[in-house]
Amino acid sequence: MKEKKKELYNRDLSWLEFNSRVVYESKSGRNPLLERAMFLAIASTNLDEFFMVRIPKKREKKEREKIYNSIKKMVDNIYNEYSLCLKDLKKETDIEIKEYLNLSKKEKELADDYFNRLIQPILEIIEIDPFHPIPRIASGNLVLLGMIEKKKTKEKKVIMIELRGEFERVIKLEEDKNHFILIEELIKGNLSSQLEDFEIKEIGIFRLTRDEGVEILEDSKVNADIIKEVEDQLEEREWGEVIRIEYDRKLSKEMKDFITKNFSLLTTEIYEISGPINLDFLWTIEGLKGYEKYRYESLNEKFLKKMKGENIFETLKKKDKLLLHPYESFEAVTELIDTAADDPDVLGIKQTLYRVKHHDSPIIDALEKACKKGKQVTVLVEAKARFDEGDNIEWAKKLERVGCHVIYGIKDLKVHGKTLLILRKENEKIRRYVQLGTGNYYKAPYVDISLFTADEGIGEDISNLFSNLISPQERQNWKEIGVGPQELEERFKKLVDREISNALKGKKARIIAKMNGLTDESMIDKLYDASNAGVKIVLIVRGACCLLPGVKNMSENIEVYSIVGRFLEHNRVYIFENNGEKEYFLSSADWMTRNLERRVELMFPVKNSKNRQQLDLYFENILKDNMKRWKENEDGTYSVIKPNKDEKEFSYQNYYLDNKF
Repeated sequence: MKEKKKELYNRDLSWLEFNSRVVYESKSGRNPLLERAMFLAIASTNLDEFFMVRIPKKREKKEREKIYNSIKKMVDNIYNEYSLCLKDLKKETDIEIKEYLNLSKKEKELADDYFNRLIQPILEIIEIDPFHPIPRIASGNLVLLGMIEKKKTKEKKVIMIELRGEFERVIKLEEDKNHFILIEELIKGNLSSQLEDFEIKEIGIFRLTRDEGVEILEDSKVNADIIKEVEDQLEEREWGEVIRIEYDRKLSKEMKDFITKNFSLLTTEIYEISGPINLDFLWTIEGLKGYEKYRYESLNEKFLKKMKGENIFETLKKKDKLLLHPYESFEAVTELIDTAADDPDVLGIKQTLYRVKHHDSPIIDALEKACKKGKQVTVLVEAKARFDEGDNIEWAKKLERVGCHVIYGIKDLKVHGKTLLILRKENEKIRRYVQLGTGNYYKAPYVDISLFTADEGIGEDISNLFSNLISPQERQNWKEIGVGPQELEERFKKLVDREISNALKGKKARIIAKMNGLTDESMIDKLYDASNAGVKIVLIVRGACCLLPGVKNMSENIEVYSIVGRFLEHNRVYIFENNGEKEYFLSSADWMTRNLERRVELMFPVKNSKNRQQLDLYFENILKDNMKRWKENEDGTYSVIKPNKDEKEFSYQNYYLDNKF
């Protein structure tokens, strides 16, 4: 068979395909009304982060043009769906976001009163001229730009108002109605009262997005004060170069020219917006109380009892436990730490934390409790977790204050692997209990998996892992787990190579894998090789996928799917057929270069036969989904899968809401 030249799909275009799938969920009929608003907020937030992290790296004009055109189409689609969503909210509920000119007399009085009490005293209207230069505008802040004319002299001036964090974006007008006005609309409506000597010729809105893609501590010094360095670099990152400008499509050419002249660089992308800039205020609307029929039912966490009422240590000696979050509550992890804190035989607890909930973290509370009860608690808090660096530093300080031993990561690598180790004295020796996860340590609407085990080989490996993270002595003799970046990529490739060898010998050969992203070129090449050897491959990739499936003589044995639903698909699962002796692995790592080469990652086996059967059923249900599943086409685009006429609707996420894992 002649091998086709291997091709890759552009990573950024693939990610934009994913965000388009998110936008699609905001369409009428796809989800309850307020959930549609949530998906628009997610898509808007996703796009902001894409610019802050990915766009600054793109410099080739041709590539940027393709990305720009794709984003422009997406932005137009977002605001079209936003307009439809607002109309449906107004039609089906009393929720309405109003413009100042459309307020009733009573609403106007209430809005103006709010302005006079809470906005006017802190409002800064800045004149722009040679003596009043343009202020430094922070990334993400909305800015009102006005052209005004003095009534007596007809002298024209430019004014600017930056809306910083002290302003509430969404303002409720009446107590008994859910009618709202956005802060920028209220200020625009009251601006003439603040500038009585002037006629307001025009007032518009714009926003800057700055390059925030710099990795914190990427050039850190060995003996640096890590906390101070993180704080200094966070402040520096806030003022990166402008890489995106958004402004109101209705602005005059004069106003648009003023903005672009003063803020744009050669690499700055400019977008005209037909609606409110930055839709993250929809989170406020989505969270309104009293509208249960317009959102999903509350998540039923009845499966928490799966690990309650038992002596967890005795249970884990007999068998491993596998939990599928969020259907089975993440509180089980917190309860394990709480149980360890109260157990007189537990001597120590060790844990890695990559991201933690921004406020009121039960995991942090449980670790503090354990330390106060005399347990030796060691926590690696990753200081380089992008966009969570500041929060992580604060959590680390909090743990240190109660006596925990805190590590801030390791030089040159991010620690992304998720694990919890409990050391317990039993029969005059130390027994290890381990939780390993595919996701972060906080309760969230994410699909993740936790494995709880007392397996001696895994326990010893995790002990050695913490020794590597804490001490200068490195131990690489892993018995059960795979650890990146030292050998994780090599191990994945060996597993694929074994499937290739089996296929060439006419033996059973199949790979089924689920991950967040597939962008590493060498792993994709290896999968193409496997396809050409006859290995059947099914991939479920939530986000960016640079592999092109179904291409003759290159990837004709590969199928790629994506699930976009109520819960964010975040787990990583890898199953290899191995001629009928299947091997099952969970991991913190995607098949992306950053995971395989620049992070400490973990992959770990699922040994228990019942747990393996659960994973088989899990994939069987995913591949039956005809409501939220998409299939990738040969050209990198995606098509939504819909039920046939004689087929019942089936959502795999809904299945697990109603059934045990």
